[in-house]
Amino acid sequence: MEIPMTESEVKTLLATFGSAFRAGDGDAAVTCLAEDFTWHLPAANGDPRGQVLQGREATLRYLRERFAGQQGGKG
Repeated sequence: MEIPMTESEVKTLLATFGSAFRAGDGDAAVTCLAEDFTWHLPAANGDPRGQVLQGREATLRYLRERFAGQQGGKG
């Protein structure tokens, strides 16, 4: 049984994710995600449906690729 997070816990989790994302640290960002996390990305590269990432591993691969070209990105 899952125990719901408090508002304070949610705010802390989102702040942690945001800080990791802004720092280009994909490894730290995905620690904030549930194993069954799904991320719907906007349309890009000619695909009007966008891209759907399912799970931590797919999200980590995406973030590592995204941050690889950014200065200071940690993967």
